[in-house]
Amino acid sequence: MVKATTSTKLCLDGRSIQTSMVIAKHIFFVFWTADGEDETGCYNLNCLGFVPVNGAPITPGDSLELPHGQTRISLKIYKSRDDGDWWLYYGNDNIGLTRVGYWPKDLFTTLSGHATVIAWGGMTTSYEGRSSPPMGNGKWAGRESATVRNIQYVDTSGGGYDPPTWPAGLHIVETHRNCYRATTFGDGMFHYGGPGGCVR
Repeated sequence: MVKATTSTKLCLDGRSIQTSMVIAKHIFFVFWTADGEDETGCYNLNCLGFVPVNGAPITPGDSLELPHGQTRISLKIYKSRDDGDWWLYYGNDNIGLTRVGYWPKDLFTTLSGHATVIAWGGMTTSYEGRSSPPMGNGKWAGRESATVRNIQYVDTSGGGYDPPTWPAGLHIVETHRNCYRATTFGDGMFHYGGPGGCVR
C-alpha cells in the first residue's frame, strides 16, 4: 500500500480520533481507537464507533466531489458540552460547515474528557522496501506546497480561537526531513509536503 493523506488528529494516552483525505483519490475517511489500536478501532463505518447523521454532505469512505478542481476542504472536530460526544463537521470553506457524524463519548475513557494532543498535517505509508509517495502536492514546504490554514482550537460550545504561535504554541514534528518538511506555524497556517522517496 502506498498512500498520502492530509489529516487532523486528537489524542490522549493512545486514544485517538482522526479524519483525513487520501490525496491521490480524494477519498474522505475517519478513524478511531480507544486503546492505541491494540483491540479497538477501525476506519470509516467498518465497525461500531463513528455514527453518521442523516442528510450529511459526505459519509466516511466517499470520494470527494471538489468544486472547480479545488483540493480544499474544511473540517471541525469538537466535544459538545450538550451531549459529550465528539462531533465532526465538513465543508468547502470555514463558513457553513455541516455535521457529518460523531464519535460517542462512551467509546473512550480518558478521551471522554478532553484531548491533550491535537495534530494537523500529512502522513504517508508504503510497503517495506518501497519508496514513499509524495506528500501534499509533492512540493517542498513553502508558498506553493500543501497548506493547512485557519487552524483553531474549538471549545465545548463549538466556538473557535487561535492557538498561540511558535515557540509557545504549535510544534513541528518531521520524521523524514530528507523527504518531507513543514514550515513554522504562523498567521493561522503552515505549509507542508515533499517529493517522498524515503525507503524503510
